[in-house]
Amino acid sequence: MSTFYNRYNTFYIIMHMVVHAVRIITNILTFSLWLNYAKSIGLKYKNGNYLSRSQIHNILHNPFYYGYMRVKGKLYPHIYEPLITKDLFNRCNKISIKRHGQTQAKAKKKFLLSGIVRCAHCGNLFSPYLSKGKYPFLQPPTNKPCVHHNISVRLVMDILYDIFKSLHLGDELPDVIRLINDKKQMELLNRDKILLELNEMELKITDKKNRLLDLYLSRGIEEGEYKRVTTELDDELTAITNRRLNLDSTISTFYDNLARMIKIADSCYFLIKSSRFSQKRQIIKLLTSNCLVDEKNVVITIKKPFAQMLETKGCLSWLGQLDSNQ
Repeated sequence: MSTFYNRYNTFYIIMHMVVHAVRIITNILTFSLWLNYAKSIGLKYKNGNYLSRSQIHNILHNPFYYGYMRVKGKLYPHIYEPLITKDLFNRCNKISIKRHGQTQAKAKKKFLLSGIVRCAHCGNLFSPYLSKGKYPFLQPPTNKPCVHHNISVRLVMDILYDIFKSLHLGDELPDVIRLINDKKQMELLNRDKILLELNEMELKITDKKNRLLDLYLSRGIEEGEYKRVTTELDDELTAITNRRLNLDSTISTFYDNLARMIKIADSCYFLIKSSRFSQKRQIIKLLTSNCLVDEKNVVITIKKPFAQMLETKGCLSWLGQLDSNQ
């Protein structure tokens, strides 16, 4: 055998790889078992240390051992005797790639409460995992001083379900939507009165600008004073225009969105029970602002106006005091 392999102390490593390559291909020997086997027989690398997982990976993926060397991403044949065939190399790589894909797919398993539940003390996220391979649980960060217990995802979801069920308005919903529409119409009427006032103010300022221009043209006012006053009047006109634009858009948008959110809250329990994974997460994030764990207690904060629906046990009481400026 060429002294090249002896010089880099990889000869025996490669020979053992060849002996066990078939077992790798047939899925009997994994990287972890390979690692343990290498340690059990005292197999070491050139620096005297036991083989690492990355070194085994590099051996199995190095084309040098079937007769080619990689230079700047390209393969060139070399003069040394190959230790394995290219077919065996390809078969090993095919199995390795397949396993890597399975590992990646397993690692990408989605959890409903991932990135949602936090520690009430340190604010760090709880990590989801499967207990006994099928029961979803949440575990606290292990590198933080806070003391917590693992908590079942089902427990958290049961609390969320109870909250969402409490948001159901039932027969009260039509009265709530009617009240929202009435308040919207009242504010729109008030808006029209404000718009008339703004129009009158705009006419007065425009008239004042015209009289100021006549005074300036008749040399009754200095140019510097004319420019200063004109700038002030233009600023007032700009403020009136901005206020008018805000009045035109905010009222309808506010009450339309409010009615839409209340309808969602009313049906959120039934929606989340029947929705798919991504839709469940959207509903949870839409209605909740915080989901905290304090030891074994779960504290969930509901966003406004949904929280007010829970606090007042209905919408009619707090909607009577609501307006689009809130």
